[in-house]
Amino acid sequence: IQFGTVAYDFDIKSDGGIVEALRSPGRIDSVFLDALMSRHSSGVDVLASPADLTPWDGLSARALARVITVLLQKYDHVVINLPVLVNDVVEQALALSNPVYLVTQGTISMMRNLNMVLHRLPKRGIPLQNLEIIFNRAGSTDKDVKNIDLEKLVRDLPLHRVRSDFKLVMKAENEGKAACELDSRAGLVKDIRSIAQHLLSFDNEVKVEPQQTKRRWFS
Repeated sequence: IQFGTVAYDFDIKSDGGIVEALRSPGRIDSVFLDALMSRHSSGVDVLASPADLTPWDGLSARALARVITVLLQKYDHVVINLPVLVNDVVEQALALSNPVYLVTQGTISMMRNLNMVLHRLPKRGIPLQNLEIIFNRAGSTDKDVKNIDLEKLVRDLPLHRVRSDFKLVMKAENEGKAACELDSRAGLVKDIRSIAQHLLSFDNEVKVEPQQTKRRWFS
């Protein structure tokens, strides 16, 4: 809700549609959510967060569950970008999501945070088998946690490594392009594509029309 970047990343207007939906649980249906959506040129519909410091007051887990339920009736896939925060609303989103991706980096503080999350979520009814870990900055020379420490922490959970490429990311952002448009062979791009291919395994259409599905996901 605060410091959301999805609208910024897509370069579309951030009108706070998600906040209006969460504050009006009695109005949530497909027509109401359609009116709050912003359409990106790629065909992705975005229910954006506001571009200001909107307070969390009045945002209920029940309203979020209703939003997700309605969206799943229309869309094959619903992607939720969550804040670095754990409360009833965030836990409701996690409970309704599969897979759940936890993004971390190789620092002591980030490993500590990940460890706390991994211990808390099962107690809140969120099974560990729904969780996967994305290790950002893999291959960086300035991380202070060894790979063996990370693997011991995440145990049997799927682990995806994403290499750092700060210069490529900054150039892509400044030019308003995807990193793959600037350097399709960069390690960062290859790692992201690998995760995207993994996500395809959750799409039932892949078994029937794999090529059509891939074009839709990678357009």
